[in-house]
Amino acid sequence: MNLLAHPLVEYVYQLLVAATARNQFKLVDCRTPFIACFTFLACMQTDIAIAQPGEELPTAGDEPLSLEQLRWCRNEVIRLQGEATEVNQEQYWEIYAFNENIRRYRTLCSDRATVQEHADSVSIEQTTEVRQGIRNAGARRFAFSRIERSDRRIYVTAKEAKVFDSASQDSSPITLLRQWEEAFRLKGHESNRVHIEWLDSSPLTRRTGWINETNFARGNGELIRKDFCRANKGDPLDSNELVRGTPSRDRFMLLQVHNATTKDAYVKLLQSNVNVIASFVVSSDATRTINGLPRGEYEVVFVTGTEFSRGCESFINRGHAGRLKERIIYDEYSFEWAISLQAPNSAGLTSIQNMREYAEFEAL
Repeated sequence: MNLLAHPLVEYVYQLLVAATARNQFKLVDCRTPFIACFTFLACMQTDIAIAQPGEELPTAGDEPLSLEQLRWCRNEVIRLQGEATEVNQEQYWEIYAFNENIRRYRTLCSDRATVQEHADSVSIEQTTEVRQGIRNAGARRFAFSRIERSDRRIYVTAKEAKVFDSASQDSSPITLLRQWEEAFRLKGHESNRVHIEWLDSSPLTRRTGWINETNFARGNGELIRKDFCRANKGDPLDSNELVRGTPSRDRFMLLQVHNATTKDAYVKLLQSNVNVIASFVVSSDATRTINGLPRGEYEVVFVTGTEFSRGCESFINRGHAGRLKERIIYDEYSFEWAISLQAPNSAGLTSIQNMREYAEFEAL
């Protein structure tokens, strides 16, 4: 059954169109997906309850704020409170967007001179009821931006996709996006290339570039990745199995790893930052000992998650990623190490906590 064609859905939509014509709110075409039609508040960009005297977005500078500009600043603080209740801390685009809104407010409003009469006037306007209405509008504004962004979501279908600095065929690549990584389409589309935006890691930074249209598809890359990994999960790992690497009985180097995180951990021992000498899974709150490692200097990187998939060589349900700041060294003076994996941001770890960095871990 095609629910989008259901008469009730069309009827509800036409009611919203009629309300829009009466300037009650600005309508978003939310029939796709149809369920958004019933998420009534998420389809509104403005709120009748806060239709107070007009606001004006301040311009950057040192000039005193006008009454309308001061009203925007005072209301924006309350809207940001509403947005904070909507932010999904597991979605890095939402964290970035919220931080950008705070940055805009601080740039335009902080340390600006005001007229006391204007300040008193705005304070009188902001009754408890009005403040709650403004707060609700902030939450709805953020919910709407989530809907708008999801409509532009794409993911990389190739093993690796080059991103270029322009649409020109002789332009230079600026980075690589890996399979299933997500980005968002912008309006540009030239010479079989599409303009996109994505987040770079640590700190989260918005970047833009151009990607060949044959290297991506519309949709949620994380859901596609999970489906693939689950379909290729394979048999469970044995308790002493190495995912990569072969220990040698002729070697006496030993590594003991305790996983102090709340999820399972997949650990890789790297030489020269890229060569994986050994990799293995340590269950949550468990300790594992690896014998027979060769001499050398190692970097320890790991990711957490649940449901390890052999086909993806990764967890189906991702957690976080991290790396030990200290390298472990095996030589004639040191042949045994014991390390503990902690949650990101713990002492001794460089937090990665970004799906893009998680993808880079998986590419090792």
